Formats: sequence, structure tokens, C-alpha cells
Amino acid sequence: MLHTEPLRPITDREVADYDRDGAVLLKGLFDLEWIEQLAEAVDADKETPGPMVRYNTPPGGSGEFFVDFQLWQRFEGARRFALNGPGGAIAARMMGARTVSYYHDHLLVKEPNTAEKTPWHHDQPYYPIEGWMVGSIWLPLDPVPKDICVEYIAGSHKWDRWFAPQFFKSGNPDLSVQDPRFETPPDFEAQRDDHDLLSWELELGDCIFFHGLSRQ
Repeated sequence: MLHTEPLRPITDREVADYDRDGAVLLKGLFDLEWIEQLAEAVDADKETPGPMVRYNTPPGGSGEFFVDFQLWQRFEGARRFALNGPGGAIAARMMGARTVSYYHDHLLVKEPNTAEKTPWHHDQPYYPIEGWMVGSIWLPLDPVPKDICVEYIAGSHKWDRWFAPQFFKSGNPDLSVQDPRFETPPDFEAQRDDHDLLSWELELGDCIFFHGLSRQ
């Protein structure tokens, strides 16, 4: 039976950690049936991608970095998850919201030995959305060891800085955007030792909830 609510209550401590750090690990919130439905949708999308698909690994490159969006509009399992899954209740609890608006889904598939890296970025500058209550759920469909987990700079959502969006594909020009808030991002990879970096080991059913301005 698919659960429309998280499998356990989210604690006050987890909400406080999110508010402080901008990202928090949430253990054991999704039942495996949701994971299986999403995995089926991912397989179907790779067979018939959507109009915004991106292949970030060049021909002949090792591994695969596959990116697509809005699976919920094309695949029933993804649609059920978006409209009936626990995500809305999780977001409402984490942000202290009475209602939640679903913006989009974003699929990233990285196969073993993929050389291409996801550049440091934060999500909200990519969106036509104002406001503070913007959050995302990072939900893996395979177990994730800590050494390959996405990393977040703790507290970066409170920097009051908006960095210009970039393409995820190396070699592409910067996105053309006009907003006086946007800064050219510094080389965060070279500054790793200057920041408190958060990452975790995740099992199936775990997720990360993070703020739209959290640097990752």
C-alpha cells in the first residue's frame, strides 16, 4: 500500500537543523513502492525523453550524465508521486507552510565512471520565483554512499547572495540572465576547506530536504 504521508513524523530537531544549515538528511520517509514507481518512470524517460533532455556526457565519454525534467507530465508513476506522494507533507512540515505548490521535477542520472561533474550552484536563481519558502527534496533511487553524495555548504542559504545560473554541461557558455542580484560565482571547489560541507550516506527511502538558496 502506497503511503501518502511520510512513514514517520519529522522531528522538531530536523526542522531546526534545516533552518540553520539549509539542508538536512531525513531518514526513512518513503516506502519502497514509491521508489519502484519512480524507477520505472526513469527507465521509461530514458527510452523516450522529454523536450528538455540534456546529454551531458560527450560521445565516447565514460559513464553517462543524463538530465531531464517534468517526468510527472508524461509518466503515470511520476504523476502519482507528485500529486499523491509524501513530498507535499514533507515540504509543508519543513517550511512551516499551510499549502505547498509543486514547481517541477528534475531528473539527474549519473552512471559509474562518469567524468562530468555538477557545478556548484543553488537552485532558486534558475526559477522565476521570489520568496523565502522555496525547498526541494533530493530523493535517490539507489543507495548513495557518502563519498558520492551531493554536498551542501552549511548556512549558505542565509548569505543573502544570488549567484548567476550556469549550464551543468562543461564547455557551454554561461546562461544569459539579467538580474542585478546575480553575482559571478567564485571557485567554490577551490574554497572547499573554507566551508562546512554537509553530505550523508542514504539508503532507499531516505531523502535530503534543502533550501532553494543553499549552495550545493
